[in-house]
Amino acid sequence: MRSALIAAILGGGTSVLAQGQVDPAIHKLCIEAKDYAGCVRAMKGDSSTSGNRVINSQGADIAEGNQCPAGFAYIGGGNCQEVRCQYPSSDLGHDQIVAGKPGWGCKYNWLRGAGELRLGAVGRASANKQCPMFEPSPGYNSSCTEAIHTGRMVGTGLVSEPRMGIFYITAVQDSEIAAKCDIGIEDKILTLNGQVYDEALLKAKGFPSKGDSFTYELEKPSGRKTSCTITAFEFTLDKKSLEDLQKKANYKPK
Repeated sequence: MRSALIAAILGGGTSVLAQGQVDPAIHKLCIEAKDYAGCVRAMKGDSSTSGNRVINSQGADIAEGNQCPAGFAYIGGGNCQEVRCQYPSSDLGHDQIVAGKPGWGCKYNWLRGAGELRLGAVGRASANKQCPMFEPSPGYNSSCTEAIHTGRMVGTGLVSEPRMGIFYITAVQDSEIAAKCDIGIEDKILTLNGQVYDEALLKAKGFPSKGDSFTYELEKPSGRKTSCTITAFEFTLDKKSLEDLQKKANYKPK
């Protein structure tokens, strides 16, 4: 996790794609399909291949994308659906894909009563290097949303925070890496791949993809300098690191 990118995790908006609604019966049949949009087209008798996609971002391939348009939830297979409120509520309750996921809710309407979450127009996911580079779980708007809610990340496992422009290690998410590289709490991060490690560098690089390699130059509290190369992997932040992230982002899990 990169502390300098916490602000990016809070991005959002209210835009909506103007696409046709999916028949509830077709949605139910296709929701488990890897290519949801292709399944819907097939059920409708549309044999076009315009929905086929390759998402490529700055040299990092994310086959399914990691961010939906604002107001849309990821449903799998690179597809997203608009999240909307239906009034009045029914016995069906919220759509289970988005029920309980952060960012979704219906305000009480004094004329129509309580609402329930429903999925509507279909959209496409895209790749955003300012969010962790993994495919979101169904129901989340993006990997950013999921990361700040659950702690799921892709990176080198080094958690750090800036103090007076210098980044200090506050946690290491993999004990084998800590031992192999002799990395400890309060070590200073001096450089990353030969470049000065600062917020400008982190913002420019964005989040890494699994398999990317990074060489760190570190300085121990004693003044001794070390270096180590780490390959990015997927991990889950420890409880304290996740709580620190949520606090800095003013995020309060329900």
